Amino acid sequence: MKTTFFSILVMAATVAVAANPGTVKIAHFKEIISPEVGAKICGYDADQVSVTKHDDLYAIGLSVENGPDRLLIIALDLLGLDGETVRDLRTKCAKKAGLPESAVFFSCTHNHSGPESVRRFNMPQYINREYLDYLERQLLKGIGSLAAAEKTMCLVRFNSSFPDENFNRRYVTSDNCATFVPLRREYKPLCKGHTDQELGLLLFYDVTRVAGRDGPVFVIGNYAAHALSTHAPGLGGIRISADFPGFFRSYLKDEIGADSMFIQGACGDVCPYGDEEGMDAARRTGVNLARAAIDAIIDAGRNWERFTVIEPKLGHSIRPFVYPLRSDLRGRIQPEYDNSDDMHLELHCISIGDCAFAGMPGELLAEPGLEIKWNSPFRRTWVASLSTGFCGYMSPANFMVAGGYEPLKQSFRSRGTLKLVNETVDQLFELRQRMFPQDFAGADPYPDNLTQPIMNIPEGVKYRKVKAVKRIQQ
Repeated sequence: MKTTFFSILVMAATVAVAANPGTVKIAHFKEIISPEVGAKICGYDADQVSVTKHDDLYAIGLSVENGPDRLLIIALDLLGLDGETVRDLRTKCAKKAGLPESAVFFSCTHNHSGPESVRRFNMPQYINREYLDYLERQLLKGIGSLAAAEKTMCLVRFNSSFPDENFNRRYVTSDNCATFVPLRREYKPLCKGHTDQELGLLLFYDVTRVAGRDGPVFVIGNYAAHALSTHAPGLGGIRISADFPGFFRSYLKDEIGADSMFIQGACGDVCPYGDEEGMDAARRTGVNLARAAIDAIIDAGRNWERFTVIEPKLGHSIRPFVYPLRSDLRGRIQPEYDNSDDMHLELHCISIGDCAFAGMPGELLAEPGLEIKWNSPFRRTWVASLSTGFCGYMSPANFMVAGGYEPLKQSFRSRGTLKLVNETVDQLFELRQRMFPQDFAGADPYPDNLTQPIMNIPEGVKYRKVKAVKRIQQ
């Protein structure tokens, strides 16, 4: 029999599958959560009323099982949810699913073309309570459908791509004074600040399919960029849409047949290119991210051993986070913080094997988001913004010196973000030690690189880089 390129891939994949028996069972739901046309639009002016709908908003839930352990990950096409709303929904969803609350993980795409799902600062009247009741019904309906859904036995893989699709919207001068560039768009070419351009991917492959040829059946994508491309002046600001995360999901479905969810990264000071330029800009960002995802999926499909999650254990942890409010806000934020001097927030971390998500209570800026990634003990860690609440921006202390929009809108004191980063990292270490205690059993605490080679390049990486260089030269 003639040996073909794809037969080699299939044989290699079969060997990899046999060598890595760790699997999970998955099922998912996708429920429409679009508001009625005529509902107010969030994210900008308080009285923008929708007049049309371009595309639907969705709640997408992924149930992951490993033996008796289960996780439920839910992504919502919303700007965010208040902390009390998250806690209420998490309690009800956990009860419906038969899970502990820490096993139910929320994230919002930070969509600026959806309904008023959070209280505006000191203006609780703007929250759409009827919509939140509808959201609850749709979530419970989706979770109820999981009981009867056929579960797919899957291998789990991960990969990352680094598409250049975002920019830092703060322009900081050499004397450390910050300008919020969306108010002076002529300065956009000067924006060279820190961004996180990692497109993190968790990939679920049906074990009954020919693994060498077929792609994943479900994709979780994580990238940092405000979902506000569609919010152009005029009609764009009063049109319901899921923005670029919707285009990301639809492109993956059309091109590789995979269902997917988008989890927002540390986007506090990061926008997509084409921000506020309309639907075509949103489509371009979503499609470019999806194409970058497909690139990484191809790589994972041809390098099984490098990207397989060998032990897809499921972990979850919620930790309270308490820090003082800024003095001029005391007694003004109601009722989220009970008129106290402290903010009572939550940090929520989950893990699937050696990949973790760190759930934040608001809009973490890119810089502290990178700090969490750099200090995490997991092989891959991704930040999930707007996971446990909507406390506003979380900036490094020096940003409070430089000024600008994000620190102006920050609710807790300047050193709070550093404490949040440290506590999140501690939580990640505790979670990984609980899931993989053998890694912490030696004389030196994990992680430690003394067992790694100095030239730590996986097989095939150098060859692919050479091919890429030759292609560019041609």
